Amino acid sequence: ALGGEDDGSLKLVDSYAGSNWREMSRALAPVDGSGWKLLQVPPSKTGTLGIALPVRPPEPGVEGAVVLQLLSSLPSTFTSRQLTLANLWLLSYDDAIVDIAESGALAGCAYEWSFNRAGLRLCFRGLSQSLPSYVRRLCRRLVAQHANLLGGKAEVAESAYQRAMNEVTRSPKIGPLQKKQMVDVLTRGVSNEDVADQALTFLKATNGAYVISQGDLTPSESLQLSSDLRQVFRDYGDAKGFECEPALRDILYRPFWKPIVGSRRRACSRACRCSRTLAAGCRGRLGCREVDGRCCSSRRVRRI
Repeated sequence: ALGGEDDGSLKLVDSYAGSNWREMSRALAPVDGSGWKLLQVPPSKTGTLGIALPVRPPEPGVEGAVVLQLLSSLPSTFTSRQLTLANLWLLSYDDAIVDIAESGALAGCAYEWSFNRAGLRLCFRGLSQSLPSYVRRLCRRLVAQHANLLGGKAEVAESAYQRAMNEVTRSPKIGPLQKKQMVDVLTRGVSNEDVADQALTFLKATNGAYVISQGDLTPSESLQLSSDLRQVFRDYGDAKGFECEPALRDILYRPFWKPIVGSRRRACSRACRCSRTLAAGCRGRLGCREVDGRCCSSRRVRRI
């Protein structure tokens, strides 16, 4: 459980029976003496500050979640072009990890990414036995994505442009002028090199990170995972002039998990080219998955 009414007084308390949770003097404990800090949220039914997870029966479960917030003030100063390039980087990343994402979904794992004013937030959830490995693999692929774009091992597919266009045109948080500018960038197109350069610029502008673990993850597992992630991002995270310290509640907003599973998951009865799909995007293949009730070619779809 977490004690305190605001982020300045939040601390872990030894209230989880059978664990070795230690009371901490502050919410975020330093990891390896670096700018990385760890918050371990023990399993609790009420009064816990953490990421929103799917509703489950009240019995103790084996699910956990990890939030990695790469800290940087750079996104708060993004131009429309920079924001578009950064989004294309992460959309191409979605395409690159579709094999891991779909395999992980079968084991109950999911992920999410989003930029905010304090940097880039990555969320992961799944069974505690497989979650640390899932997090490490996806983070290693994220770090390598800009190099793969430069080396020709990855590309920004047409489906990524379509998904980016849909997100821009539908988002209520983007003003009319910025929306017009972003649509213009997407319409003209950009090179893989431009996207990779923007990705590298952001990574080099990070200064530390918050790692927040919750659910059925022991303190030792959380500490080990934090240390592993610090090693994955070892070439970044110490940029000067980009420091920021967001409040915990500002980075623990509700995630939109990928891939989408459950009752909203559908499959096209025939091949189509719909852009409103899961992380991989529709590639015109049989059995492609669709988010809403119909594909772009207006064919009927069936639930799976």
